Amino acid sequence: MIHTLQRAASVFLAAILLSGALPVIAQGPGDGEPFGLVIRMEGDRSWGSSLVNEYWLAPENGTPRYELLMETTATTVQTCHYSVTGSPDSFDVTRRQLDVTATLTDLQTGEVLGREQLMGRRPNSCAPIASNPHVIWGVPDPQVFLDWFGPLVEATADLPSAPFTVLGDSFTALALSADGTLLAAADFESADLNIWDLQSGEMLLDIEVGPMGAGNGLHFSRDGTRLLTAGDGVYAYLLDTHSGEVLLRFGLDRDGVVTDARFSPDEQIVATSGRDVRLWDANSGDLLQTFAPSDMAQSVRFNAAGTQLLTASGSRAYIWDIESGEHVVVFEGHQDYVERAIFSPDETQIATIGWDRIRIWDVATGDELARCTGGEEEEKFTLAYSPDGVYLASGSFLTLRLLDAATCEQITALERDDTRDMVFSPDGLRLIVSGYSGITTYYVADLLETTDE
Repeated sequence: MIHTLQRAASVFLAAILLSGALPVIAQGPGDGEPFGLVIRMEGDRSWGSSLVNEYWLAPENGTPRYELLMETTATTVQTCHYSVTGSPDSFDVTRRQLDVTATLTDLQTGEVLGREQLMGRRPNSCAPIASNPHVIWGVPDPQVFLDWFGPLVEATADLPSAPFTVLGDSFTALALSADGTLLAAADFESADLNIWDLQSGEMLLDIEVGPMGAGNGLHFSRDGTRLLTAGDGVYAYLLDTHSGEVLLRFGLDRDGVVTDARFSPDEQIVATSGRDVRLWDANSGDLLQTFAPSDMAQSVRFNAAGTQLLTASGSRAYIWDIESGEHVVVFEGHQDYVERAIFSPDETQIATIGWDRIRIWDVATGDELARCTGGEEEEKFTLAYSPDGVYLASGSFLTLRLLDAATCEQITALERDDTRDMVFSPDGLRLIVSGYSGITTYYVADLLETTDE
């Protein structure tokens, strides 16, 4: 129920705030360097008082030049009482009006360049939940105000695109094409799947995938023309990214769930994880091989040679030899479920993220090398290596973290609601993150300069 309310409320908030077109961020005065967002959040996150978000605009890897300060206040409008049909349960919901004031300041001169106010819609009367989302939840999109303030920043004629951001929808799975131009996102609470062109910001595809969605896992083919999807049903789907047509489905007609789906390096085989791990012919959809881990497998990855599989299953991770069908390395030590296991770029190590903590392991021996610091008490969901293997990013219910991949020491912690998936850009300069509060792009250089919480 909580996630449903949050999702519905995020959609409502987006309807208030989003203008539809992706805005641009101005180039730096005199030097032509594009500005990036350095995000620092302050204030009380409870809607009982104001929420202040502070954004710094700076040339990439440079000193911040402008400050965008957004103050959000919520005014209680009414309290609605709801009952659950066929059940004795009932609950009260406070409906609020959300107002946002944004101020743009030149940090060098201290001059206030502009101030704008956006008033939220007053909620309608107490209508049923199904037809009238009524809880305002989420953080306003700063790019709406950057659009308004754009002329106040000394811009040139050729403006670069702003970091890609989608607010107001829930996305639990992400995939980036090999060339970094296409982004796919889906949510396990719906059947929605979207694909965007990251260079233009244009949405290329908006479809529903199967009866149980695609929000558990997504993976592009190398040329970006096909996309593998894994949802809460018994099938993984292979889609044409241009038309959205289902080309193949992989699965058996029985109870189960597909938790992940991946192409082999030569794209001739598809691996799926769930109650067991299966290999399928990527051209015919025929079942080729089955592996039987001791518990539900949450994720699956091929090594670069296509000879081994890495799976997260129960409280362990396994490396399987594909030819023999036997596991050759077992990684033990987590006290609870392992959500994901991934190879380091050089494949000498793996990283696992469990509900207890994040750990680094030696691929050859299975020995634990390090336990990551920070957020030990938080429920954790996802992690990703930077392409050069220097950094490890992780997402939890409360926090986005950047870690030193060699030592597992925390570098940066940024407060963010419910991070469910993440992917680095191929050049390693950006980190794209998704969850119940939408999709956000962070510059890695900005994250490195953010004060550790």
